[in-house]
Amino acid sequence: MATPTRSESRLRFFLRDFRVLEGVVGLGAGASLISLLASRKSYITLTDARWTGAEQAIDHLVLRVAQVIWVAAPAGDVPLVNAPLAVAPTAADLQLDGGLVIRGGLPLAPHQRLGDYLESAGPFLPVHQAVLLRSRHGGKPVGAALGDIAISQGMIEGAWEPPASPPAERPAEPTPAAEQAPQP
Repeated sequence: MATPTRSESRLRFFLRDFRVLEGVVGLGAGASLISLLASRKSYITLTDARWTGAEQAIDHLVLRVAQVIWVAAPAGDVPLVNAPLAVAPTAADLQLDGGLVIRGGLPLAPHQRLGDYLESAGPFLPVHQAVLLRSRHGGKPVGAALGDIAISQGMIEGAWEPPASPPAERPAEPTPAAEQAPQP
């Protein structure tokens, strides 16, 4: 029995003008979000495309890749990258054009500097378990979980590793009853 060479998945595109578009995209066998986006020079083809809030679908639409801030596979049926991570992702905050701040995990090698990773990465970055921390509206806190997303490198204004959370304070060890109060 032959292995299928193409499949289709519904993807969600968050665009530079802060609109959201969902549509079905044809994928090659073993394709990931990052490989799909890296293989597009200017446009990506969608079928059954729908703008958020619009009632009617567009049968066939081509979307300019340069307009994309990030892409997600809402059903989780398209992997973010083709190979599993060798190490746990490193937390990073990404300040995007338009005032958005996203926190998620980047696949940095041990002791790799964030700037070196960004310089060597392709046009889209794989961001694991992304969370929208602030919106474009006056830095308003959001905290919306986005899941695994591919972010356009061209939309990143700055990036940093967030400060490590202080360790949770351990409750004081209870002292044995004999040590708590003097015995008569």
